[in-house]
Amino acid sequence: MMKESLKKVLLILGGFLFNNRKSKVLYYHDVHGDKKYTSMSTDIDLFKNHISQIKKNGYSIVKEISNNRNEVLICFDDGFRGVYENRDFFIKNKIYATIFLITSCINEKDFLTEKEIIELKNIGLFKFESHTHTHRNLGELTEKEIEEEVVLSKSILEKLLGEKVESLCFPRGVFSEKSIEIAKEKGYKRLYLSIPGEYFNKNDNKIKLRYFAQETSKKMFPHLLRGGQNIFSKKLYKMHKR
Repeated sequence: MMKESLKKVLLILGGFLFNNRKSKVLYYHDVHGDKKYTSMSTDIDLFKNHISQIKKNGYSIVKEISNNRNEVLICFDDGFRGVYENRDFFIKNKIYATIFLITSCINEKDFLTEKEIIELKNIGLFKFESHTHTHRNLGELTEKEIEEEVVLSKSILEKLLGEKVESLCFPRGVFSEKSIEIAKEKGYKRLYLSIPGEYFNKNDNKIKLRYFAQETSKKMFPHLLRGGQNIFSKKLYKMHKR
């Protein structure tokens, strides 16, 4: 309880220290109504509140971020089925979302099927990118294993989608300089981590930072939008870098 209370205090403090309207990536794992496909899923009512606050605060939810300020990209990791079952909300409110797929999980229990992925793609609001083939920590693998994870995933998705796949999200946020180098060599133009920070950050412009939004309460969400999680960035960088 004390730890959670301290996190909230720090998030509020971060919201004041880093207060900005810079464009950001927010990430979730799934959304659910009555049925949850993962313990990491966000209740659809909380997600709806997040979307409402994003719009009320003057941000545009976009398919790709192109401006330094006032844009938000929504992401979902892994490829669970809840997004598909709640697709009507996305369609009705024209909400773009990028889904990073674990390719070995496609068609598996609780995950999206190939048919559902294509159906979502054809709606025009959903974009699919790579979350590797088996979701192993890239920062802890050999060069050969890293290549297998990123190349196989890219190949499977490009065949399924009929288009280039150029973004990779590192599983569990774990990365190394070698994994970044290999991913770039294999054709990935945008690499997403699980460390808070604005989209156009001071790192290499291919490295994209993201805000963990799925557990953020209605009350705390405005502080996240202001960049409050930046207060945890250095600690998370040390935790995820190998």
